[in-house]
Amino acid sequence: EVRAILDAREREIADGIEGYREAYSLITNIFPELIGLRPGEKRELVARIERDIANAPEIVKTFYDAIRPEFLPPVSLVDENWVIYRWAQVRLLDAVDTFSRYGAGGRPPGEKAINAHMDVEYTILAALVGGLASRDKEMIRRFMLLRPDGVLIA
Repeated sequence: EVRAILDAREREIADGIEGYREAYSLITNIFPELIGLRPGEKRELVARIERDIANAPEIVKTFYDAIRPEFLPPVSLVDENWVIYRWAQVRLLDAVDTFSRYGAGGRPPGEKAINAHMDVEYTILAALVGGLASRDKEMIRRFMLLRPDGVLIA
C-alpha cells in the first residue's frame, strides 16, 4: 500500500512537471517583450515582469483564463484569496523565471525539475496563507515578491 501511494505521488509530480509546458508556451503571448530572450539576458525586464505578476491581478487572471479547464471557476469569481489564483500566479512567475533561465521550452534537468515543482507547490500555499518557513533563497525571493506583508521564518 505504501508503494502504491509513493508511485501515485511520483506520477502526480511527473504530471505536474509536464503540465508546466502549457504555461511556458504562453509566456511570449502574455509578455511579447520576451520574444527572442536568451538565457540570462535582460534581468531588469524579467524583474519588472515578475513585479507585474505580483502586483497586477489582471495579468494573472489573463493567464488563468487561458489555461483554465471548464470545470474550474470563471475568472470573474477568482481573486487573491483563492488558491486557484495563487496557483496561476506562482505558475506564471515560475514560467517567466524558467523561461529567463533556460530559454523557450527549457526546463531544469532531472532532479532540479522535481525540486522546482515542489518549490512551486510550497510557494502556492505560502502565498495563500501569507507565511513561509524556508531557507531556500529563491523560494524566499518569490514569496516576498508575492506577499511582502507575509511572515517569513528562515
